[in-house]
Amino acid sequence: MHSQTLSVDLAELQSGQQRHDEAAHREILDLSKSRRLSHYTLHFAEYAGTLFKARRSGDQEVATRVLSDSLIIALACANTLEVDLQGECSGFTVVHASYLELLLQFVEVVGEMAKACETFDHPAEGFSSITTLQCTVRRMTALLLMLSTRMEMDPAMAVVGRWRAVENQVTSTRAKRPAREKPVSEAA
Repeated sequence: MHSQTLSVDLAELQSGQQRHDEAAHREILDLSKSRRLSHYTLHFAEYAGTLFKARRSGDQEVATRVLSDSLIIALACANTLEVDLQGECSGFTVVHASYLELLLQFVEVVGEMAKACETFDHPAEGFSSITTLQCTVRRMTALLLMLSTRMEMDPAMAVVGRWRAVENQVTSTRAKRPAREKPVSEAA
């Protein structure tokens, strides 16, 4: 195995993610912190399955899109947890493990995140869901950056491209909604 250093401006991506979420996902930002974190963990679980399916079928396009979406969820999760990914993950060393090894680690981290979210509903003495999620989002981000390197994908460009696609979809959907009629009390 050889390694290299990967440099990504995670601070800029995190602030861009916050702007994106405010514009396109207000309904998620309005959820309680525990509900948001559970929502993000469910996304990761969905993406883990989709990444394995894409690997099995050889669908590189789906794998790239889902990896981009996973990075977006990691950024949103880090923002919710107030984790500074730039200080924690930027300039880390990428170890070139196999794609399958990295996917298996992804699944392990998702399992740890699910346990932390479950503990929101069933508190366990001596277990901190927030601390666990802060650690796992750091690990998840590092894994996703390693996977993006393995797939020869520019993570920043991929994330920005997905933001644009989602924002265009949201704008289009909002434009197609019929204008809301004013209630009778406001019409006068």
